[in-house]
Amino acid sequence: MTKALEGIRVLDMTHVQSGPSAT
Repeated sequence: MTKALEGIRVLDMTHVQSGPSAT
């Protein structure tokens, strides 16, 4: 369970960082 949450968190962080950067 912890691993799944960590993975989602990492993906969310990368997505948020990639969002503004891509614009």
